[in-house]
Amino acid sequence: MTVSIVAWGALVVFTLLSIGGPLIGSGTFLGTDVLRVLPPWTSAFGHSLAVTNGMIGDTVDTVTPQAWSIVQAAKDGVFAAWNPWVGGGTELGALPNSGVYSPISIAWWVVPLEYAPGVTKLIEIAVSTLGMSLLLRRLGAPNAAWAIGSLVFVSSGFMIAWTNWPQTRVAAFIPLLFWALDRAAVARRLRDAVPVGATLAAMFLGGFPAVVGYALYAGGTYVIVRSLVADRRLRGLLRAALVSATGVVLGGLLAAVTLVPFAINASSVLDFSVREQTPADHLQVTDLASAVVAQFVGFEATGATWGDGSPIERLSYVGVVAALLVLAAILLVPGRGGRRPVLWYFVGGLALCGVLIYIGGPVLAAAQHLPIFSNNPIGRLRVMFGFFAAVAAALGFAAVGGRLLDGASTASTSRVDPTTPVESRRTRWARRTSATVVVLAIIVGGVFVLRDAMALVPSEYRSYIRDASVTAAWIGSVAVIIALVARFGRLRPLRLSALVVVPVLVAAPALTLADTWWPISPTTTVYPATPALDYLADHLGDERYVSVDQAGFPGTNAMYGLRSVDGHAYQTSQWKDLLTEIDPDMLLTPTYSTLPSAQLGSSLRSSVLDRLGVRFALLGPGVAVPGVVTEELAGGGSLEFDGSAPIRSGVRTGPVRAVTVQFDGSAAPVDDVELTTDIVDATSGESITTTSTWQPMLSGSQNIAVDGDEIAAGRAWYAVFSIDRGRSSLLAAGGDPTVPAMSTTAPADDDLNVVHTGDATILERARALQRVRWASNAVVETDPERRVSMLADPDLPGSTVVLEHPSDLPPGTAEPAMDDDAVPAESAVTRVEDTGVTGDIRVETSGIEAGWVVFDDSLRRPGWSATIDGTSVPLLDAEHAGAAIAVPPGDHDVELVYRAPGLAAGAAISLATIGLLLLWWIGVRVVRRARRPGDVGVENDAEPRVGGQTTGV
Repeated sequence: MTVSIVAWGALVVFTLLSIGGPLIGSGTFLGTDVLRVLPPWTSAFGHSLAVTNGMIGDTVDTVTPQAWSIVQAAKDGVFAAWNPWVGGGTELGALPNSGVYSPISIAWWVVPLEYAPGVTKLIEIAVSTLGMSLLLRRLGAPNAAWAIGSLVFVSSGFMIAWTNWPQTRVAAFIPLLFWALDRAAVARRLRDAVPVGATLAAMFLGGFPAVVGYALYAGGTYVIVRSLVADRRLRGLLRAALVSATGVVLGGLLAAVTLVPFAINASSVLDFSVREQTPADHLQVTDLASAVVAQFVGFEATGATWGDGSPIERLSYVGVVAALLVLAAILLVPGRGGRRPVLWYFVGGLALCGVLIYIGGPVLAAAQHLPIFSNNPIGRLRVMFGFFAAVAAALGFAAVGGRLLDGASTASTSRVDPTTPVESRRTRWARRTSATVVVLAIIVGGVFVLRDAMALVPSEYRSYIRDASVTAAWIGSVAVIIALVARFGRLRPLRLSALVVVPVLVAAPALTLADTWWPISPTTTVYPATPALDYLADHLGDERYVSVDQAGFPGTNAMYGLRSVDGHAYQTSQWKDLLTEIDPDMLLTPTYSTLPSAQLGSSLRSSVLDRLGVRFALLGPGVAVPGVVTEELAGGGSLEFDGSAPIRSGVRTGPVRAVTVQFDGSAAPVDDVELTTDIVDATSGESITTTSTWQPMLSGSQNIAVDGDEIAAGRAWYAVFSIDRGRSSLLAAGGDPTVPAMSTTAPADDDLNVVHTGDATILERARALQRVRWASNAVVETDPERRVSMLADPDLPGSTVVLEHPSDLPPGTAEPAMDDDAVPAESAVTRVEDTGVTGDIRVETSGIEAGWVVFDDSLRRPGWSATIDGTSVPLLDAEHAGAAIAVPPGDHDVELVYRAPGLAAGAAISLATIGLLLLWWIGVRVVRRARRPGDVGVENDAEPRVGGQTTGV
């Protein structure tokens, strides 16, 4: 009992110390602290603070905004079918991608955003623990081993690294799935398909099908092994396979409400060719060193890493003690009773995962002919690597404890066949010899892996990694001594005392790892408002802005209800064509886009941005704004100043977009300082415009954007620089050492205007068209490349829509002149009502001429339809990625409607399946009550017996 209490206590302590703070409101279990290093939030926070984990940005810019958009819309009584905020829009509510439909995500629907991630993680750990406990109970493991297996699994590399993604919410059900499959394999009753189906449905709803696929491949082989261990007859195997397969089908039917829309979206939008895998696409063997020393893949806080790929895709941690327990299982699990074949399934699965993940070769090549393996990075199979290791470690702990743990087990009878003949001495000797050889080979191989991994560590991190390796070695050495005492010691109290240390040795390094990987951010960082975001909210309306570099952290705009042309989402190929026409480097990954600052002067003039309704550009406060540099930064000497004595520049004249000064570093650089720049009229002394920006450090060249486009050409002004604290120095002007050297950037003929400065720079684009607009003329271009080029042509009138099919152009339509005439007053859009997340857009038109209503959104997706005055009309392909509706003369109500394809059919299938299950359950209950207790043929609720003993619970 003592061992069990300590083991469960270790799991509880791990949970409370790793996520307990956010559960009571002390921070949030979400990596929003990353916003503190990105504009416009940097100036809002005004201080430098370390980021817990700089590699989990996806959870902040995509996962959370998607989930919260769905939840908030539902609370408003609206189904969020469409995400209008990111890119040109993308599917939302009908897909499981956000993970918000997982049963584990219930907290997102009932608690404030700050609490939701932490409560979700708590539920995730609880579900993993429940499943692992039920599974290990069926395998005859004692109670204390359940806690060990649960702790190893929830702290394994995949579960640590992918926290706050949907991936771990799916993976948490894997132990429960294996428990359900074990029931199906051993009991083989039709009703045992229900737990399989219910668990699979929960996994499908979690939103990451690759994990489900890996679990099903592993689960299928487990059913075969487990069935043969329980009953070696072919008939029993076929019955087990039938029950399990029924459960799989049932799970798919229950989750059809999201699976059907997901399948349609995957076939029409996703480009799986970019995800195609080859036998060379595997992790390096040296990444396996992170199984015992997590830091071998890098440092999550600083982003420092080496090797190939992100540490999130490579962290393989199970812990040195768990690894030793696996080896103990190989050596000590007895050969009688059928336990060893089950153990070898998990050890063999662990070994196979290791080959596929870290070695590749012909084995991986063969696997990549299978679905899931063909288009998913094999590193994500680490989820099964961690699961197999956890079960094997639990069985190893049970073997080390032996009879010491019998009292902690509720499974006093083995769930395996006790009638298996006792091993002969020769058989036992051969088994133990072969197991010893395997263990020694693993240990020797591990030493070589650690040596090679250490050689790859950069010199500046080698001492730290060496210290971490030594610590792991000490922990492993203590664990070996403890295991030997617990297994072979003569004094029971001493053996028990040794055994209770094992859970502590498992939990302590796991807690250290979780503390460094799992984010706990101040609640003030949860998507706070800033002046720049407030400006966009007040002025953007239904149009778009474009992020430059990482300004605004593309994707987070969904939390603020702001439309952007870029972001983090699955986009159609047509929308990607338009983005790369704006700037060839705009797509950083197939799903992530932002506008690079390198060619900002030309890219912000793009006519494609005009046609997509991009009215503003959001820049970091230090990014050089486009314009004409009127003088170069040059000088000599330095001027010192401090917070009490501002420094004034020489006089300049005319409009200005930015000034640049050089902090030369002759005085000690100031950290965490607010730099204020005031443009002052040289005649009256009145302030023309002022901007203040927080700077992490005053050193080097500083580009300071100012709202001075409207300054008259002959108006004289000067700049006054001040800091709120400390002391600094500026490069002095060469001709006048009493003033700072200063370069200025004047407006260019680019229709740009600086409208906001400080926490971020916002440029207004005067040439931007409306996202939903009227076109009085049309032209057809069938060739995609020429069509994109035509849209990029500044001479193409905004009143002209580019169609793609000749049949969509009315007969007799003349080719429009290449100049932008005004839209005729008698034929125009008079009102636009955009409902946002529902996807519906209602437009009122009025005029005596026919024309087109143009929608420059990403509409090359199934689910869109159009009506005029309630009558269905064709939705025409237009503007390469958007659509248009041909409207006759007169007053009309035009409506663009989105209905998630497959949602209605999927919901009907899911509801029908639930209804049939309820009818079946009611029928069984009625029949049982109708039977008398002594009736012949009454179904026995107990599982089939193997060797005269009940085989399951």
